[in-house]
Amino acid sequence: MLRSDILAGRTGDGGIPPEPELMGTHHVSRSVVREALALLRNEGVIERIPGTGTFAVAERFAYRITELHGAEGLSDRGITNQVVACERIPMPRLVAARLRADTGDDCLLLEYIGRLHGSAIGIYTNYIRFPEAEAVARTPFRSDWWTLLADAGLRVGGTDLRIESLPADDVLADTLGIAAGQPVLGVEQLILDPAGVPFDYALLRNRGDRIAVSSRASRDPRGDRSR
Repeated sequence: MLRSDILAGRTGDGGIPPEPELMGTHHVSRSVVREALALLRNEGVIERIPGTGTFAVAERFAYRITELHGAEGLSDRGITNQVVACERIPMPRLVAARLRADTGDDCLLLEYIGRLHGSAIGIYTNYIRFPEAEAVARTPFRSDWWTLLADAGLRVGGTDLRIESLPADDVLADTLGIAAGQPVLGVEQLILDPAGVPFDYALLRNRGDRIAVSSRASRDPRGDRSR
């Protein structure tokens, strides 16, 4: 529970309550509190400063599902982007299949690293078909991906997502500053135009210890799930 509070940013100024307060709040012994704090220190979630106290040092960026779908922008969430590749290439077979194109047709490869307050949290690889790619290539990447598409004059009609946990390979681990094999949050994303034709296929790889995904849904109080 303490880890959840810290990673969700519910600790206010980042200070962790003293041991007696944690014992009372969670109705546990001092040894349990100390064991929990030791586990969080080993995970790099908290740090104890002698004579000062214990503080949260891990920061987690919480995506909402609607943000991953592009229904909300990220421009005011503290994310910056570093473009590492922007070039015209022949479509790989998988990309062509997802974009309903012929293998070997040209597409724009645009890959960038997302940073939260300067620290890498993910690397995002996009394959955009032409002619939409022409507009993307000449548009400045000033904030988030959805703002870039809007600035390029492109309209989004829908998105498909597949989210899964994957192990980081050596290259990805080096890019994100994590250990090889550490879990990353992988997202396969397909963006469609208003006519339902896909024009952007993307592979998103996020640090599992710095990213969370949240969603909220409601049901009809009468139990009718069709509403």
